[in-house]
Amino acid sequence: ITPTQNLMPPIYRETKGANRFYNAINNTYPIPDSDPLSYYYFENEYKATNPKEHKVSFDDIKPTIKNIVNASNQRIDVIADIAFDTNDNDDVDENNNYLHPYFYVKLNKINGIYGFNLFEQSIAKNEMQLSLTSGNCAACTFMIGVDDELQKNVVQVDDNGNLKRDKDGNVIRSGKPQDRQNDTINYNVWIALKKDIDTFGVIIPNALGNYKPSVNDIFVLLGINLPQAYINNAEDRLKQELIKHMAENNSEKFNFSINFSSVYLAENPEIANQLNENASILIEYDGKTYPLYVSNYTYQQEDSDLLPKISVDLSETITVVRGQLQNALDSVKDEILNEVSSYDFIKQGLKYFLRKDIGDTAQGLMKFLNGAHFGSFVNSITAGKGAAIDQNGNAQFESVEVRGYMKVMELIINRLSATQSDYVFTESGNCSSVEDLGQNTYRLTMRKSYDFDFTSLKEDDIIYSIVNNLLSSGEYYTVWMRVISVNISANTITAVLFPASECPTGKNFPPIENINIARRGNATDKTRQSCFYLSSSEGAIIFLDGVTKPILEDYNYQMILGKPKHLKIFDNLPINFDHTYLYVRGLIYQDSFHVRHTGVPVRQEIYRGEWSSQVASSEDPYRYTETEVHVVYHVGCKWSCYIDKTRDIPKWNSPAWVMIEGNNNLSVDFLSSNGYGFVRGRVDTSVTPICWLGHIDISNDILTNDWEWTRDSGLPVEDTQWNVAHTANGRVLHLTNEDMPSNWSIKNKVKFTCSAYVRDGKDIYKVSNSIIA
Repeated sequence: ITPTQNLMPPIYRETKGANRFYNAINNTYPIPDSDPLSYYYFENEYKATNPKEHKVSFDDIKPTIKNIVNASNQRIDVIADIAFDTNDNDDVDENNNYLHPYFYVKLNKINGIYGFNLFEQSIAKNEMQLSLTSGNCAACTFMIGVDDELQKNVVQVDDNGNLKRDKDGNVIRSGKPQDRQNDTINYNVWIALKKDIDTFGVIIPNALGNYKPSVNDIFVLLGINLPQAYINNAEDRLKQELIKHMAENNSEKFNFSINFSSVYLAENPEIANQLNENASILIEYDGKTYPLYVSNYTYQQEDSDLLPKISVDLSETITVVRGQLQNALDSVKDEILNEVSSYDFIKQGLKYFLRKDIGDTAQGLMKFLNGAHFGSFVNSITAGKGAAIDQNGNAQFESVEVRGYMKVMELIINRLSATQSDYVFTESGNCSSVEDLGQNTYRLTMRKSYDFDFTSLKEDDIIYSIVNNLLSSGEYYTVWMRVISVNISANTITAVLFPASECPTGKNFPPIENINIARRGNATDKTRQSCFYLSSSEGAIIFLDGVTKPILEDYNYQMILGKPKHLKIFDNLPINFDHTYLYVRGLIYQDSFHVRHTGVPVRQEIYRGEWSSQVASSEDPYRYTETEVHVVYHVGCKWSCYIDKTRDIPKWNSPAWVMIEGNNNLSVDFLSSNGYGFVRGRVDTSVTPICWLGHIDISNDILTNDWEWTRDSGLPVEDTQWNVAHTANGRVLHLTNEDMPSNWSIKNKVKFTCSAYVRDGKDIYKVSNSIIA
């Protein structure tokens, strides 16, 4: 057959129906997630001469987005964000229509191997739905709002993907569909969900009762065609369930009943008290013990003076081939039914029952194949309760106390952890005992964390410790010392107190037991004169260098990230010491972005040198983005790029460039083919005007009709006639005797004026110059 969209085992689809069975063959089917890798084992292995076929259906296995992650390892079936109209409520208008019928959910990108565009997968018009499976609104189903005609998402967002709202604070869900809002593969998309009024008989989400979905609530999508990848995923799960079912049902199973002897039970009341539908009985046969489970329990007392009759139905799962054992059990079945009191194996077996109704003890190793829960377990790192261990050994519980030591392969600190004081990254240790040697000198024994743990402190180290005994003695102070010797084998250091005058507070104190010691610097060794620390009290991350004594100098501060210290270098700077800054001695960086306090980026000017056509056509062309603008020099002027990745040459009328430095004055000059000496009867020359922008000739960029010549001789009628005759002459003016007025003489001069209209794409500028003849 040709495989269809219906779910089928992969062996059936891949062979187009030629192979349709999974056979019970050992060392063939890996057990999922087994470590080390192991395979399903079959007692009754498949034989081609005696096959036993079995068909089973798994109706709960379907293509689904449940637990599917995108290319960024984010689950696509959880709510990324949620929003409501600003004044969201449950009110209706005069026509009983809800004033706020929609709420809004942001989806994670649906990309990667399971990627698809949600708005291209609808089965039927206006039928896509989102159904919640967790949270306050679990079981509710919400229609996904789309345009009736285009079947597109019309929820409007800005360039940053944030929801647009009208003046009343209502999310805008009308207008032209936006490309990014209809592309769930490449964008996090906001969708509109119509509130549900059918599931619980009230509108959900419900503003009055505060029943609303939350971020990270889980959902499934209904009314869509899932791509083939989801079908393949479901079929892989189907294959695993089929093989698991085959392995679990490969052994023979049989049931039988036992009528207990009333006399025996009367003589052994402890056995009668333990018999119930939850009991397990161990049968020993041929040196092996097999568990029988009570599947049905009957207690019948016909007369109060007579002993009760007790019977049980036993079911057993024994993973052996049906054969000698089964036949043997069948042959003694009648004896078991009538003479059970003669068998001590029942009495012995009851000793090994684990009770569920009272406290009990298991003296042997207990194996929990599917894990275990303790208390009322809720799976959450932040809001969970109880405890659990799953089948893979993953545990979750409230707290742990370790009396010895703890070994871990990887330690992941909860993102919600915090430190209350200073966290120093340097050589350190814990002092287990202190011996006063006199003259402000002390021998400190350092505590070992493991057998080969020896102190990392060295001679001349500047060390300190903060003592906090506020709860007991009210003491809070800092101890400053210098190491004068180290005994590695004894794991001790000898240190001397600094004089009080050399300490930051003007005071110093002797060390005590159980203090934590950290190195701040070293008096002589330059390689040990640096450290860095995080301080919640100072509100900064600070790197120190060149530290040779307790009191720090300005030059010791090599880097400060956070609130700045009051250093002399900051005295003349407009610094607000309540704000955060980065101070560092040297800085190497690739990219930087300057933004205003409102978050609006400020474009940075990037100098690219002289303009080059090779650069313009390269993989790193001239740029104009939200964060940077490239500038170049060309023909002696400085130009700023205004179109990203332009290949245009910088010039005065280019839409891609604007001159920001250089002479941008407009002027007109002339070039005459026969000079400027005009004599009556011998006038014959061609005058070519040249238009300049600074010292750049832009004449060729001016349109022919934007050149204008006019004459002024003092004879208005003749001048008007001349001007009309020369309206369309263009740029070059050919002067002859006929162009001279009738009153032209040495005393009566004539003026020829050329005007150029310069268009830069935005404005029109007029520039003129004249020739006097």
